[in-house]
Amino acid sequence: MSSILAKRPLSDYSDESFVSKRRKTLATLCDAYAWDYEPQELIDASLEGLPSPAYPHYKIRVKKPLISVDMGDYVAALIRQEDGLFLLQEAIPKNYTVSFPNSPSTLPNPNGGLMSSFSSYGPTYDMYLKPAFSAPGGSILSTWPVALGSWAIESGTSMATPFVAGSAALLLQARGKSLATAKAARSIFQNTATPVKLTKDNDSLIDTASRQGAGLLNVYNAIKATGSLTPSELLLNDTANFNGEHILLLNNCGKKPVTYKLTHVPAGTANTINGTEATAGPVPLVNGAAAVKIIPNKVTVPPGSTASVCVTFKPPAGLDPTTFPVYSGYIKATGSDNTTLRSTYMGVAAKLKDAKIFDMTDAYFGVKLPIMTDSWGSYVPPDASATYTMKSGDTPSVFYRLVQGTPLLRLDLIDSKTNITSNQRRSRIEGKFTRRCKVYSRPGSTLPGHSMWDWLFPNDGKPCDGTFANVETLGVLYQEDYLSRNSLAQNPDVTDFNVIQVTEFANGTAIPDGSYKILVRALKITGNAQAEEDFEVWTSPTVVVKRG
Repeated sequence: MSSILAKRPLSDYSDESFVSKRRKTLATLCDAYAWDYEPQELIDASLEGLPSPAYPHYKIRVKKPLISVDMGDYVAALIRQEDGLFLLQEAIPKNYTVSFPNSPSTLPNPNGGLMSSFSSYGPTYDMYLKPAFSAPGGSILSTWPVALGSWAIESGTSMATPFVAGSAALLLQARGKSLATAKAARSIFQNTATPVKLTKDNDSLIDTASRQGAGLLNVYNAIKATGSLTPSELLLNDTANFNGEHILLLNNCGKKPVTYKLTHVPAGTANTINGTEATAGPVPLVNGAAAVKIIPNKVTVPPGSTASVCVTFKPPAGLDPTTFPVYSGYIKATGSDNTTLRSTYMGVAAKLKDAKIFDMTDAYFGVKLPIMTDSWGSYVPPDASATYTMKSGDTPSVFYRLVQGTPLLRLDLIDSKTNITSNQRRSRIEGKFTRRCKVYSRPGSTLPGHSMWDWLFPNDGKPCDGTFANVETLGVLYQEDYLSRNSLAQNPDVTDFNVIQVTEFANGTAIPDGSYKILVRALKITGNAQAEEDFEVWTSPTVVVKRG
């Protein structure tokens, strides 16, 4: 009934309506709204001035288009507050009651046992396996803060993570709290996890390892297993850096010999890029498997011994490299002791360096990115210029989007007379990429000479200098390493574009009056920071600094 009564503002009925605004009853309201059940009639009735097709004798006309509200499987619309209060007042005196019989029942979850729709996808930008494995995290009955009811059914990593922590505690309790067990826990859980299918259909592909990792954690199998298969991850990388030959070690820690039969179990291949943007989940899977050779494919391991197996991979053929297809699967060792061990492999059938870093389209702002704005936030065309006083916010801002992560983003100031083409497909530039100034090394950065610390610490109060494409650079404006892409997902934790306001050199010194351009560079995935051709480049319109 509520889905009917909420459909039309009652005050929008014409004076010819069968009931006046002051003489409403619940019965006539139900009768008046009943015609809205038909979807086509509802659509037609949203047109201004159209009579009710179901009850034309009531001469009902809509003075304003119907404002619909998305309620999933239900149709609804906004009503005035006084109309809602009237409905409540009409219903309350009827002494309606709602009962809940003490006969609870359960309904099957059609997606139970599959990966949750909200589970994130890996791998990392440089093709490390993420996640390592999966754990139950959808609609989990768990403890909850006492003030909020002590228990609840919730979903997400808040449910999956405690499950993994508890599993690790059980593993340490069963195997002993040794450093060796703690270090091996990840591999043990991966060896004994169970891969999950994409759907419950018998012919369904196994879900990609870039989503489920080694599969669903099985703590019982992890505790009871006496064998191991290492490494538990086989990282094949991209086609330019392909690592196709691996040695697997089968270790038997039991008291009896075990014979293992090794087989290849492919998972679905994920097409991860659509155009230049990352494919939003659910990522489509195709049946494109790697070719795998296992020698020997059967081995007997005495107790306390280890046997080696050689596994050779070839990337799948016939895939579109522009979609950056991530292929994956499992090397399965089935033991004569009724145990199963698995090692997870993953690679991408494309060159990661071919992945675009900058969004250079006009799809987002209506003008091609990146862009520069003046102090009022107005767009400055590529061949134009803007003048800034560098005071009170009168400074240039650079807007950009990353459609892929980058190991290094850097902004430099160059003379306005220089000409560096803003072309992601430009040919190799001859010339040495020189170090700009002394670099203060800090642990954690894998970019020698390009740590973010080199611009956090001033260099005797002077901007660093150097060259790019045989063009002198006047100083670093901004630098940061290992940035993630900008997402189009509606997630408050993820920004869909970036803005850098240029106020001074990165080391704190002022930018002198003059005419400049801003050189923006992003290092490609797997790129060499010392090779200029491994950067995507954009140069800004002319920046005129003129202080009053």
